[in-house]
Amino acid sequence: MEDFVKTKWISLQRRMKLYTASIYFLEIEVMSNRVLALVVLIGVVAFWVLLYLYFFVHYTGTLVITSNTRTYRVALFAPSLARTIEHDCIDERCELFDLPPVTYNMQITASGYTPYAETIDIEARTMFERTVELQKKVEIVSLDTEVLSTKEKIERLKLQKQHDATIFTQDGEPVFLDIYDTEVSLYLGDLLLAMFPYSTGLWVRMDEIIGRGDLIYLQIWEEKYLYNLKYRHYQPCELVPHIQYIKPGRDADTLLFVTDVGVFSYRLSTEEFVFISVLEDFVYVDDGYIGVVSPEDEDRKRLFGIDVAEKGSTVVWYHPDTKDRRVLYETSMVIAKISIMDGDIILSTTGGEEFILENYR
Repeated sequence: MEDFVKTKWISLQRRMKLYTASIYFLEIEVMSNRVLALVVLIGVVAFWVLLYLYFFVHYTGTLVITSNTRTYRVALFAPSLARTIEHDCIDERCELFDLPPVTYNMQITASGYTPYAETIDIEARTMFERTVELQKKVEIVSLDTEVLSTKEKIERLKLQKQHDATIFTQDGEPVFLDIYDTEVSLYLGDLLLAMFPYSTGLWVRMDEIIGRGDLIYLQIWEEKYLYNLKYRHYQPCELVPHIQYIKPGRDADTLLFVTDVGVFSYRLSTEEFVFISVLEDFVYVDDGYIGVVSPEDEDRKRLFGIDVAEKGSTVVWYHPDTKDRRVLYETSMVIAKISIMDGDIILSTTGGEEFILENYR
């Protein structure tokens, strides 16, 4: 009996040792798995950190932009990274560092300017330089014209009814024509300026010249004259096409006659006309032209890259020497006249509205 108990006890001790050993090795295995998991996690994190440092810090490029304005924003969208990088620049020269070497869709925006867009490729450990000249965003602003009082309107209507043709100078002084049996008399207020031969039934026209308070245009049937109110003399101007309106030219000695077939430049000193065919209506600005392309002018629309389906007028820039041309402003309105008054470019619509063209330089 004593031997049996002793044998059982020894057997139990062996089982306890085996159980303890199993638990010990199980704990070691669990700890080993945890250590392995921790090592794997550290390795994965280290991999991505090294990858980031390599591609986004070490293996990167630099973009340098030089613009014609001091304050602007640069936005870089990388399709391959699905990421946008934005930077606000406070000087004409702007540097963007640590850019991943991929393809970017770059857009530059600035207040008062048209956005600039370009696709660029940034290469690792290189500097990509780009000079960008932003174009000002051209706008039109409604022109506040001087409103006549009720009394002034009545006085003008009376004068227009009393005379065969009446216009008013920039100073508001009336200029009118009176038609008699054999002559047409021209008056500045109560002052008789000139008399022209006339036959019954002949057509008579008198127009102001935009921006020139000293000159007026007279037409008696087919005879056409320019009359100088300051020096009180007239000179004939032999131009066959129908004249829509007249305005100042490049200098005080030239006028622009806008006709049904285009624009003629007229020199007062030599009484010579020169046809300018590039635009159907324009004004001189610096060393080029700012003009209007009408909705029906498909040839000039194609020349300036304008959609022929556009229903409104388009304001354009053209340089006669370099042939540089660009669209400045598109509108749904139809512009009937373009002129310069007190240094401002004025756009007059067929509906009688007037607008100032701004930011065209």
